[in-house]
Amino acid sequence: MNKPKRFLIWGGWVLLLVGILGFLLPLIISSSYFTFNSVENWAHILLGIIALTIGYGIKEFSILKWVTIIFGIIGLIFGIWGFIVAGNPFPNFYNIVNLDNPIDNVAHLIISVWALWSVFRD
Repeated sequence: MNKPKRFLIWGGWVLLLVGILGFLLPLIISSSYFTFNSVENWAHILLGIIALTIGYGIKEFSILKWVTIIFGIIGLIFGIWGFIVAGNPFPNFYNIVNLDNPIDNVAHLIISVWALWSVFRD
């Protein structure tokens, strides 16, 4: 299995699980360490489903590679943007979600690095 495909499958399951847990376990997930709302949960679920569908369904390496790069860029944007808007009142990302939590921002950056590393490493 190539590395972008592996990222899309494992990353897709992680995103899907985070989205579902965001709805099912709000007392654990929506603590002072993580701040999820329903928009964020649905975004994680949707991105997880997209990643899994492409990861399991597409065999062409170039498509897998570019989708993984897109996931990496999305994670990078949200990770960096979260640090930029830190301290702004809720919701601080286009009045939709709050990107104020440093652990959420670091998690977005970790997903980004994971995705991009799976494409560009040897």
